Amino acid sequence: MVNGREGQYEEVLWEITNLLADLTGTPRRKLRPDATLESGLGITGDDAAELIEEIAKRFHISFEGFRFLDHFGPEGFDIFTPIMIFCLRRISPDFRRRWREAEARECDITVRHLVDCVIAGRWVAPSPKTSRPHRRSVFERLFRLPLILFGLLLVGGAFTFIVAGIWGAFHIPGDWNKVKLVAIAAMGAAFLAALARQARMYIRAKLDEDS
Repeated sequence: MVNGREGQYEEVLWEITNLLADLTGTPRRKLRPDATLESGLGITGDDAAELIEEIAKRFHISFEGFRFLDHFGPEGFDIFTPIMIFCLRRISPDFRRRWREAEARECDITVRHLVDCVIAGRWVAPSPKTSRPHRRSVFERLFRLPLILFGLLLVGGAFTFIVAGIWGAFHIPGDWNKVKLVAIAAMGAAFLAALARQARMYIRAKLDEDS
């Protein structure tokens, strides 16, 4: 409890737990102060961003210095980003060092920590009492390598589309066939470019790069 203000703590805790109950559908009696937001309550991605935004607006506090990806995962499932990270960690010692530092910052904040932030009037760095080390889910641990291999197959398929389309455009007769093959190559290139851009944005945000 902050500054011994028990009444204020209980009041803010009540408001925070009501907000979490509305957001997650979790019964209020289960929203204990030591409950973790992501691993315990399943709040991540857009839901987590909505929660932080609502807390900032409702309680008029600043989240300056808050690194979203240190505490929550991104929205949706992205199969290309783990592939890019996997490859970069093996070809670049500098990236491997920086990624380990980013992973070391990860922690799952608790309901109690949100209450402490509201009382402080700003985002404060989590302490061992108000956070828990981030733990990979069983799904992440068991299926990480198979998912990477599956993603490599998808990327390889897209690359094959590009090569086959370009080769066919020069070797297969018929203008209409050339148009179709060029379109196939363009779709493969656009698919890879979109995946690479999304992965790059996530990695730069995770490493806390400004540009």
